[in-house]
Amino acid sequence: MNVHKKEVAALKKEIDALKKITGTLSQKRTGAIKVSDLPGVVVDDAGAVKVGDWVNSTFKNLYIGQGYAHDDDKDKGLKSLSFEPELPKEGRYEVLLAYYGHSNRSTKTPITIQSADGEKSMKVNMRNEAPIDGRFLSLGTYRFETNGFSTVLISNKGTDGHVVVDAVIFLPVDDDVKLARPDASDTEATKARARLAKLQSELSGLEKNAPVVPKAMVVRDRDKPADIPIHIRGVVGNHGETVRRGFLQVASIGDPVIAEPKQSGRLEMGRWIGSKDNPLTARVYVNRVWHWLMGQGLVRTVDNFGTTGVPPTHPELLDYLARRFMDNGWSTKSLIRDIILSRTWGLSSKASEMLEQADPENVLLARAHRTRLEAEMMRDAILQISGDLDLTMGGSEFSSSLKADYGFSYSGNRRSIYAPQLRNAPLEILETFDMANSSFTTGDRSSSTVAPQALYLMNHPFVMDQAEKAAGRMLNSVMGRDARLTYAWQSVLGREPSAGERRVMNTFLSENVTDEASEPKAWAQIYQSLFGSIDFRYIP
Repeated sequence: MNVHKKEVAALKKEIDALKKITGTLSQKRTGAIKVSDLPGVVVDDAGAVKVGDWVNSTFKNLYIGQGYAHDDDKDKGLKSLSFEPELPKEGRYEVLLAYYGHSNRSTKTPITIQSADGEKSMKVNMRNEAPIDGRFLSLGTYRFETNGFSTVLISNKGTDGHVVVDAVIFLPVDDDVKLARPDASDTEATKARARLAKLQSELSGLEKNAPVVPKAMVVRDRDKPADIPIHIRGVVGNHGETVRRGFLQVASIGDPVIAEPKQSGRLEMGRWIGSKDNPLTARVYVNRVWHWLMGQGLVRTVDNFGTTGVPPTHPELLDYLARRFMDNGWSTKSLIRDIILSRTWGLSSKASEMLEQADPENVLLARAHRTRLEAEMMRDAILQISGDLDLTMGGSEFSSSLKADYGFSYSGNRRSIYAPQLRNAPLEILETFDMANSSFTTGDRSSSTVAPQALYLMNHPFVMDQAEKAAGRMLNSVMGRDARLTYAWQSVLGREPSAGERRVMNTFLSENVTDEASEPKAWAQIYQSLFGSIDFRYIP
């Protein structure tokens, strides 16, 4: 990326220098220009072969010769201008189109160039200002002969605004092409323009093939940050006293933080949020990490640390972890390491009857919480078991041309972290199993147990298809019924089947596997039943 930037910067620097050399087109000849004052072979619009009724205009005093031609934005497809130069010698020439850009111009003016190289067609956006001195656009370099194979045809077919043409200039590029010049500076300018055209083409190619830079929407400071008044009763137009940018004193420790006069205050706010003198940030973050790892936070109301939330069950532990987190440079990795190396993390979710009665909600953390797989984990686990999970990292999963999410359907097998979260087209399995609302910040997801969840695992084509693939994958790699049952249970549930489960499955297979063709279907049904089991949905 840095190499690309350096190449672009070097080209732009040389292009700027060449523009100063070729500046005679604008710096020395502002306003109208005589045809005789321009280098190369100039074909003015007055000398072009016209088809249709073209209007001659001098409205904008930046023209060559006696004015410029435009199609009056009428009779589309019935007007054209043909520029045929009288070249003194065959060779390579740069073709420059002279026009004046404006918002009412056509964005797709068709131009066809006939040369010894063949025919080339292009479309020019005349709403843009001409890149060379505001008057000229290079159409490229071509080899022309003197026998008539040198024509530039400009039409108004299919255009969406005024087509404006002033002149077409043919500048010699080859060293052996010598045209009469008023003075030596014209020859120097000709070479500079040829070099300029080449560099502009190289720059265009570099910019077109630039490395893709990831982008994200961010907040940007205003050019002139300012304090704002209180909006009385929330009414925008009902202004009260102007309040200096700062932070709530009741939420601050020590002197209140005040923004610099010429700054928005966002930098000061960031430093205040991440300060060791503001331990609330560390407590909230530590509690969320504990919640993600353990299933419940030390403060169970993860999104509410206020007086209306639930107090921490272990306040000293919360403070200890917050301090460790800050001392370790706010490192999430170090925090996770501290938690998962603890005895509490290693506890089983099983508990004695006495413990169940003494602490039914496991407030004291004498055992592990039994947690349910989140929607994304469930989808990824199913795809992993079937062998369909795409582990490709990075990139987007929908076309950049997507204009609306209505009717969008995602069928990819990337990890769920890459699945598009579109408001009006959520992925069905995620929506069914309590995915978080992507429009809000959610620290603790709701967890429901409803009939559509069971029906999804029983009937949805996604589950049935993945069960078939998982069965096929197992049948191709494992031999023997007992070994296959063990493999299926271990891959889906992380344990071996119990004696009772083996007995039931053996009976099912004996009744449903009548020939070789029926075996994959029977095993697919077993995998589907495992996907639908409580043991699959919950982490013990």
